[in-house]
Amino acid sequence: MIEETTDKSIVVWPPTHSLPDKDEGDDGYQKTNTFRSKSKYWLVWYVLVIFLLPGMAFGQVVPDPNFKPPIKNPAYPKGKGPVVLIDEGHFNLHTPTGRYLPFAKLLKRDGYVVKSQKGTFDSDMLSKGKILVTVTPLAEQNKDLENMALPIYSAFTDEEIEAIRRWVFGGGSLFIITEHMPWAGAVNRLVEVFGVSFSNGYVNGGRWSRSKGELPDHPIINGRSQDERVDSVSSTTGAAFKGKQPIESLLVLKPGTVSYETKRIMEFTPETPKVPVGGWLRGAVLKYGKGRVAIFAEASMFTAQLRGPQKRPQGMNRPENKDNVKLLLNIMHWLSGILE
Repeated sequence: MIEETTDKSIVVWPPTHSLPDKDEGDDGYQKTNTFRSKSKYWLVWYVLVIFLLPGMAFGQVVPDPNFKPPIKNPAYPKGKGPVVLIDEGHFNLHTPTGRYLPFAKLLKRDGYVVKSQKGTFDSDMLSKGKILVTVTPLAEQNKDLENMALPIYSAFTDEEIEAIRRWVFGGGSLFIITEHMPWAGAVNRLVEVFGVSFSNGYVNGGRWSRSKGELPDHPIINGRSQDERVDSVSSTTGAAFKGKQPIESLLVLKPGTVSYETKRIMEFTPETPKVPVGGWLRGAVLKYGKGRVAIFAEASMFTAQLRGPQKRPQGMNRPENKDNVKLLLNIMHWLSGILE
């Protein structure tokens, strides 16, 4: 997420009006990219921010060890639910032992059996689980975030993609959670087999409200009971995608939303291409053969972290984001067949 600066002589790029929730960020960077407006010194500021701040900010985001939201009606008895395999073998920024530890703990409390998967994907590995979760994977060629630039390679080989496609078609469930550039580009070849394509840019987030008609009448939004009903969803800067075949939209980006298509990670300039993505998606699900797929284009919305020396809550541990917990559990219930 791009941060807001209090220095009025600094202009934030991209414009802050298109990047709400500025105190949330989750890609390993201090996402502040500023330059001095109408000044010959703007390039100095630009270089400092692009090449120095990113390295300084690594490690400033940690999982919230005290995050334990109530689950009134767990889906399964403890340890008796479906096996969930969480990808930890594709240079993932978010892993079940790191930034996504709160995600893994929440699923366990709902009865799922959560296992880390550190190898490549093949039919034997996939047969050991009901649900596969991959969060912010990258290809080895793009693992150096400090020097990330185009081209962005697929996080998965053709053989892995075909194994996943066959597994889903036969009844497996896939949960893909990615982020803005470069992570969106890294999953494009995988999602293409399900008729989906990503913009590999930076897209503002926001809040979707039931009362404003921004959330659909869908089992994932309604849950199994009133207690599981989702009334609002929050998401910070991520990516955007669209479906080329029937897809069940959950979070639709508002008109006027744009994707800032950078060539290098966090390198914004006034000339950065802006692609209109209003009407594109931040979250959706689809059925494929006997299986199911959920795709979301921002990662911090499904974890709980503490950020910076002040340990500021980030993600599901912010009070106003409590319904993100319901959304996550409802997605898992849909993927496991509890919700139709």
